[in-house]
Amino acid sequence: MDYWLCRSASLNCLIMSLLLCTVQRHICQPTTEAETGRSLGTCFGPDCIRYTVAGAGPQCQGVQTGESVLRDIQEQLRCLKQDCPHSFVRFNCSCYKVVNRSATWRDAQWDCGLMGAYLMDITSQQEQVFIGRQAAAMYYDAGGYAYGFWIGGYEKLPAQNSSSPNADSQNVTTTAPPIGEWKWNNSGKPFTFTNWNTDEPNNWNGSSEDCLMMLSSKGYKWNDAMCNEKHKFICELEL
Repeated sequence: MDYWLCRSASLNCLIMSLLLCTVQRHICQPTTEAETGRSLGTCFGPDCIRYTVAGAGPQCQGVQTGESVLRDIQEQLRCLKQDCPHSFVRFNCSCYKVVNRSATWRDAQWDCGLMGAYLMDITSQQEQVFIGRQAAAMYYDAGGYAYGFWIGGYEKLPAQNSSSPNADSQNVTTTAPPIGEWKWNNSGKPFTFTNWNTDEPNNWNGSSEDCLMMLSSKGYKWNDAMCNEKHKFICELEL
């Protein structure tokens, strides 16, 4: 399959064309589908760059220059050539595994590490929808049992010197626990996307709920929980 890219064009999405490098405006939907709008221009000769890759379709890139799209496409082509390990499933340039055993947040992080992975980050609505569907497909329960799934977020408290929470303590206080900043353990970056359930995070009943999980009974929305609780978990491996 051929990709054609205008080298210096400003565009939203990369579009395929038979002979010309066609730039069109797309509106990216949460389902990763795109709606084609009007054509913005074409280019010829040395300004038109062609890539060939099997089995890939147009990829939404966001509003970028042609050069920045070129870099992104080169990275996508690199990861498309790699396969996910057995029992992992691919989404974009990462592989994911929903693990069917229960562990504390810290033990889950350790177990992911043994597979060369980490407790997953969720940084977009598309990724959230994907992993929610994966978890639901694997652990649907007709009786309505609520499964929890650890993911890689944690609350870094103002006086907390360690890089992540202490999962060995009960984390229960007699006064309201302090409020900190939620970050991803793998990257150390604050959340730029969130999917909190209503009234979360809340440090329920005065407990220090410093680790992040998703609840199947809440449509896989996020909930803060005590790190020593045991839940299933989801690992991510970047290609």
